[in-house]
Formats: sequence, structure tokens, C-alpha cells
Amino acid sequence: ELVAKLAKAKFFSIQADGSTDAGRIDDELFLVLFLDPHSEDGVVHVHDKFLTVRRPKHCNADGLYRCFERGLVFVGINDWRTKLVGFGCDGTNVNIAPGGVRGFLEESVPWVVVFWCYAHRVELALKDAFKDTLLSTVDEMLLRLYYLYEKSPKKCRELDDVISALKSCLEP
Repeated sequence: ELVAKLAKAKFFSIQADGSTDAGRIDDELFLVLFLDPHSEDGVVHVHDKFLTVRRPKHCNADGLYRCFERGLVFVGINDWRTKLVGFGCDGTNVNIAPGGVRGFLEESVPWVVVFWCYAHRVELALKDAFKDTLLSTVDEMLLRLYYLYEKSPKKCRELDDVISALKSCLEP
């Protein structure tokens, strides 16, 4: 149904973000934003929908761009170069720099507007705003706890055991 709606849409934008799972495997998630003027109620609807998750072969600019291309073709959007008007991503150089994904996109689709995701910008602004406050101390503590458990299945199992023991102590 989504591909059929995108086929009717005159243009769309893609939002992309990467994630690394516990097995240190990178995935790219793609969302699509488009207008649907062909709704049954006669009102133009704006849709922001999940498109696909793809695994890049490499996390450099070329690898991420190829992942983006493969993702669109995988879901059946072969005419994306004629309809893509925007691409949202985080502000890393691999995405935003002229030699990054942005450069590849602008080469393929000269009119595309590449923009730095507002949620990522807000996150960085808040980090700066709360620098040297109690919140930054709590953030640092949580980050250190994350790194303590991130790479150790044994420590995660032990933490689960502690949580189970605490739950059994607290239950009536």
C-alpha cells in the first residue's frame, strides 16, 4: 500500500538514521515523508511512514549511499531520483559533508535539500546547555554504566540476577 501511495506522490523526503545493535552490527533505518492528495476524504494528508531497515556493507559515505539506494529499490521505489526532494540525517561528516552521502545525493539529484535532523540538533544543544551541571554528571554516570555492561554478556547476566534478587526481596 505504501509503495502504491508513493507511486502516486509527486515528491517525497527520506529521513535516515543509523543504529548499532548489541552485536556491533550497523543498521540504517529509513522513513519517508510525503503528501497524499488522493485520500478518500478529499483532504491532503501528510504521512511520515517507516520505509525499511537495511544493513550497510560499509559505514563510509559510499557504503551508506549504496545502502540507501538498495533500500529504496528493495521496497520497490525505482523512480526515487525523480521524486526525492529532501534527505534528513544526523550531522556527522559522513552524512552532511560535501564528500559524504550529501555529495552522492546532490550528484544524483541536484535539487535535493539535505538537512540536519532537528532532533539531533536539539540533543546537541541540550548537551551544551546542561554542560557542567548536575544533569551532565548524571549523564556521564549513565554513559559509564552503559559502557560497563555494553561489552560483557557476563556482567549483563549478573545484573539480571541482582535485579531478580531485588525484585524477590521487594515483593510481598
